[in-house]
Amino acid sequence: MFFEKEWTEKQRKLLFCGLLLLVFLWHLPVMLIFHPGEDSLDNTWMKILSYASENSFFFGKEFIFTYGPLGYLFRPMNKVDYLLSALLNLVFLLTLADLFRFRTKKEFCFRLLFAVLTLPLALPDLFLLFFPFTMLNLAGKAPERKTVLFSLFCTAAGALSVFTKFTFFPAVLVSLLLADARMLLRHKRCFLTGAFLLFLPVLWLLAGQKAWEIGNFFLYSFAIMDGFNKSMAFFPAPIKWFYYSLTVALLLFGVVLWRLYQKGKALSLWEKLLFAAGAALPLFTAYKYAVVRMDAGHLGGGLLSMAVFSAFLFCRNMPEKVIDGELLLRAGLFVLAAGIPVHIMTRPLPALRGEILDKVLLRPVCSLFRELPPPPFTGENGGKNAFRGKSCDLFAYGEFDTLRGMGFTYMPRPVMQSYSAYTESLMKLNQDYTASGKTDFLLFRLENLDRRFPMTSDFAVLPLCGKYVPEKIFQGDSGEVLLMKRDPAGKEKKLKKILEKSCSMGEEIRLDDRPGRMLYASMTFRYSLFGRLVSLLWRVPPPVIRFSTPEGEYVKDLVPGMTGRPFLLSPYLAKTEEFSDLWDGKKRDKSFAGKKMTSFRILPTARLCSSRPCSLDEPAGRLLYGNDCTLVLYEAEFPEKGREQ
Repeated sequence: MFFEKEWTEKQRKLLFCGLLLLVFLWHLPVMLIFHPGEDSLDNTWMKILSYASENSFFFGKEFIFTYGPLGYLFRPMNKVDYLLSALLNLVFLLTLADLFRFRTKKEFCFRLLFAVLTLPLALPDLFLLFFPFTMLNLAGKAPERKTVLFSLFCTAAGALSVFTKFTFFPAVLVSLLLADARMLLRHKRCFLTGAFLLFLPVLWLLAGQKAWEIGNFFLYSFAIMDGFNKSMAFFPAPIKWFYYSLTVALLLFGVVLWRLYQKGKALSLWEKLLFAAGAALPLFTAYKYAVVRMDAGHLGGGLLSMAVFSAFLFCRNMPEKVIDGELLLRAGLFVLAAGIPVHIMTRPLPALRGEILDKVLLRPVCSLFRELPPPPFTGENGGKNAFRGKSCDLFAYGEFDTLRGMGFTYMPRPVMQSYSAYTESLMKLNQDYTASGKTDFLLFRLENLDRRFPMTSDFAVLPLCGKYVPEKIFQGDSGEVLLMKRDPAGKEKKLKKILEKSCSMGEEIRLDDRPGRMLYASMTFRYSLFGRLVSLLWRVPPPVIRFSTPEGEYVKDLVPGMTGRPFLLSPYLAKTEEFSDLWDGKKRDKSFAGKKMTSFRILPTARLCSSRPCSLDEPAGRLLYGNDCTLVLYEAEFPEKGREQ
């Protein structure tokens, strides 16, 4: 039969190149290039990464983000970067050449299907999924010159991916350790991990970074990654997503184990264990991606990653017969794995049809041929030339175009996203930077992505430093924004400790009225052993602060890592205008009368699957946290009265 005939060597090479080209072109339209008239949360950090590249920002201690110095290639925003990103994706595809090897025409058809099914995935994510298998396969081959060179090429691509998206680092490093272990068992030699560690500083320097900052880059990137995973626990979702993700991951891992069992004596027991670990690594990564993020889009992405993994299992080493029991079993497994994310990400048919047409007709590529200058500012501050040559930091997502349109030079604090400064050390970096008054202006909006206590992030920086005063409130792209100006005479507000105690979860803390004073607090929470175990497979929900003011009672989430630095506790502020009123004595005395906190309690919670409160929340939450927390209260004077805005 036609499908059972083997290709000749020449035909296979030509078809392999054609398949690579197909996947390469298929993925080009997926890249998010140029976002005219749109400045959302995600687009803001994409634009900032491109800006950082164009203006030679140095990563490490000066600029910290979940992406590395090559992160702008992950979502390019200009023509040159877009083409560089395309070349980078081609490098990633070449390192995954093992995925596209085939013997028969039947296998080629399934590889083609695989290429089409990977359309929704960004290529670096595809690289991460199959990197462990690729390196393990290479490690089992005789160390000939061609094999060694290709292994080094793949290792260099792994190092390149670390500086593109730092979250790839653990998976790439573990993959190379497993590959070296197999190489050591087979050939009594290993070199991949060592080569990887040598490639890292070389690529760091080639990316235009300071040699001595590479240590800080890894140190603070791990802190960002850890905090990011924990902060995602604020997004509640139905428990069924947990079961879906876990079921698919275990199912696919079971298929891998069965395939390894079928290998018999072709692989030693140690090699089978290495392949099992290599399979578990991308599956666990995809699973955590699903359960940590837990919003529909990212959950679908994690499950879709698993679906692509199953497509790989489905296409590998096809049986001789076109249809038999094993083929039907694999097809069933694939349909099960692929059906779940398809169900999750179902969209109305007209919208889906439009998306497909955009991708097939390559319409986004047309953006390569038109220039998109920064949009002009349309506010009330005299247009773009009013602030030309002045530096500005941005404390509001969705306003990067506003900042550029006003003529500012963007000069961000080290962790440019306040909600990413999850640890005490990262918050201190931001606070020290802003308190030094290096930036001429700040664009500020009091906002949160979730239900957290609003003053735990930015308020660890702004009211304390005293270096900036309100200039004007105006309408930005995504809401009202407060422009703050550096005050040369401004002095840092000193905090006076008034209370330090160890309190238990649920204990009510009453606050005395202190006229003319702001209250700050810092709190230290500890996970229990059970809480740390839960965090490996699920998400530990944050504790909540339940507090009272003359205006009413509120319940807000607390980010445990962010409460280690002093944050503004009272008066309770919820809007940008209220924050601005801190500097206006007349408005402050009137509007803050009902904002002073009179008492509060810290409560654990176990909202693992829903935002709706449940009677079991508190007792279950106590299993996740230690019962005691350390509380420190401070007081500070209000900013000077009479400031004109």
